[in-house]
Amino acid sequence: MGANGVPQPTIARALGADPKTLRRHDREELGLGAVRAPCTVAEPLLRHTTGDGPGANPAATFWLKVRAGWRASDGAEEQQR
Repeated sequence: MGANGVPQPTIARALGADPKTLRRHDREELGLGAVRAPCTVAEPLLRHTTGDGPGANPAATFWLKVRAGWRASDGAEEQQR
């Protein structure tokens, strides 16, 4: 469930366990699930971003803004200084 982005309290409720008990006994699995979910979502975006099909440029721009700290600049910021 964690690999699909289900929050830990919801996982605990689904299993009939207290969230603290779940974390105590399944900490490693919960941690791996938290890593797997974004990777599952990001992998197709990365493939699309590095391709040359339609939408690759906006996908690459989005990825660079989110992961590499890029910012869009229309020159307005420089004009305000």
